[in-house]
Amino acid sequence: MVPSVALRKAEADLEHRLVTHRKLNRLLERGSAEGIRVFVVEVSEFFTALGKQAGLRPDTVLVVAGAVVQDAFAPFLCYQRGHRREATRLLMVKWRFYRGDPVAALPSRAHCRPGPADDATLRMFSATVSGVLIAQAKASRGPVLLAELLGGLGMSHDEFGPVLEVSGETIRRWSHGTGSISEAKLAKLDTAAAALKRLVALFRPERLPEVIRRPAELFNGERAIDWIQRGRIADVADRYDLALSYQA
Repeated sequence: MVPSVALRKAEADLEHRLVTHRKLNRLLERGSAEGIRVFVVEVSEFFTALGKQAGLRPDTVLVVAGAVVQDAFAPFLCYQRGHRREATRLLMVKWRFYRGDPVAALPSRAHCRPGPADDATLRMFSATVSGVLIAQAKASRGPVLLAELLGGLGMSHDEFGPVLEVSGETIRRWSHGTGSISEAKLAKLDTAAAALKRLVALFRPERLPEVIRRPAELFNGERAIDWIQRGRIADVADRYDLALSYQA
């Protein structure tokens, strides 16, 4: 559970981020649809960063932040109608709820409740959220797959670089969400992640990093990690699978 002092600071940080965002507030004053998009992006990015600071797993960070923005129409109305502190408080309560903290529900204020007149705005808000989440999921796919592979195989950024034919520094940047990963390299990561799941099913997860570093006849006297670095992790999984099925 995040300490209450940290939660109060996070709430204040969120309020400051939104209130001082000139473009957001100018667009909302004009009733622009772009204002909805900016609001959703800002809230999503804030709670993604907060989830990372709180030590949530990378996949959980995205799920929780996504759940908050999908449930953020009432806070959006609150903010749009000038009740900014209440809007940020509602958003923080939702984040805590979706991450599994026990929270007391805030009373529903009339100025935050949507009515029939807000139906068109709600449809626009929902469509905007879907678009933003799809774009962010695509952007985060690479870092999530890299975290899974590096952790499961016990490989460093420098060790994993040859798998994608890039430097260790590039892997490091991609792992932190900096830079764009091409579709071809994402496809390689998907293939590697599928092979990793097969390897984890064959060996205990804590043993796998050690196993792949042993020279083995299966790999012509080389180590499995040597094959993995040449982009042959699927072949590694195939050979282990076949050898262990014969032993069984």
